[in-house]
Amino acid sequence: MCPQRHKPRSAAPNPAWIFVAEGRTRALVREEDFAALTGAFFEGRGCVPAGRGGRGGISRFATARGPAILRRHRRGGWARRILRNGFLFHNRPLRELRVHAFLYERGLAVPEPLGAAWQRWGPAFAGALATREIPGRSLLDYLAAAPRYPEDTLRRVGGLIREMHDLGAWHADLQVAN
Repeated sequence: MCPQRHKPRSAAPNPAWIFVAEGRTRALVREEDFAALTGAFFEGRGCVPAGRGGRGGISRFATARGPAILRRHRRGGWARRILRNGFLFHNRPLRELRVHAFLYERGLAVPEPLGAAWQRWGPAFAGALATREIPGRSLLDYLAAAPRYPEDTLRRVGGLIREMHDLGAWHADLQVAN
């Protein structure tokens, strides 16, 4: 089945985004990466598992503009037993896409947002977020490899967190492994 293209809606972060629907799945994707993103979201085309990353569900895939990451949202704790990977009353993939787009457009050091896909079952949403891959390692890995804690790096990280907070964005699980 071929995805249906729709004009961007007002919910789109900017006019370079396209709303796509196939079956029960909906997606909002960057126009210039349309083919790669819809292939990854709807068919898993080109997706290669890329380590654990939180609760798992991280894959790499290629776009014409470079490598990308697809992260499936997965629940933990007691909620997973009831909701599986769903989030009640809010579309987490779309919410994260909007926050990423907001921060990226303001020049904060976040991965370029490429798209989000979701399915809805009654009041619950499940889905995935795609971003441009940024080569590197976590702050935890960096600090573990450093002979001493580099004070300048920690100050820069603190400054980035301050910038994020000044823009009104708060990371729900801010830690050195994220």
